[in-house]
Amino acid sequence: MRSRIINILKVVAFVSILISSLSTKVNAFSPKTFEAEFEQTRKSSLGKIRKTKGKLLYMYPSHIKLESPEVTTVVNPQKTYFYQAPPIEGEPGELIISSTKDNFLIQAFDGLRKGLKSNKLYNVKKNKNSVELNFSKDYAKKVDLKSLVLTFKGSVNFKNLKSIIVVNLKNKKIEKSIKNLNENLKLSSSDFKFKAPENTRVSQ
Repeated sequence: MRSRIINILKVVAFVSILISSLSTKVNAFSPKTFEAEFEQTRKSSLGKIRKTKGKLLYMYPSHIKLESPEVTTVVNPQKTYFYQAPPIEGEPGELIISSTKDNFLIQAFDGLRKGLKSNKLYNVKKNKNSVELNFSKDYAKKVDLKSLVLTFKGSVNFKNLKSIIVVNLKNKKIEKSIKNLNENLKLSSSDFKFKAPENTRVSQ
């Protein structure tokens, strides 16, 4: 269970950092805060398509919240919280708390804030309506990700963000479709705190 949660957290952390880098650097008029609804689509090992809806909230710098019925992730400059709701009512949920400053994914992808440019960690391929990041072999093993694709409704612009597709080393894809994107909200650090529900196993 713990390894599965950590792998999901890697994906969430990377996607969130990538979105924030896109929103804060690609456009000079980009927002410092935004919210969006998303629908995540993934195929199970049995070949079944599973869809999950959720909400993403962001405030620059390093404040992220992703909420869905099964999983909640909250990141602030000090702590990262990953909560997995119990599969059966009455059973305990599971919460992993880690230090944001020790998150190697966040440290590694700080370079994204300089823009979507190729570097030693990944190669960037820009198309008319998409941007593809292909990771180097060494780094792909560290983060268990092979590539990531951002698609846009029109030109490559934050306001046009349509979906994010994450591909792991086993070529399994997780797609997040972005909807109802709202910019420049009034947010504060209190919006990015997490209180564990009762009956929760906590590990750090």
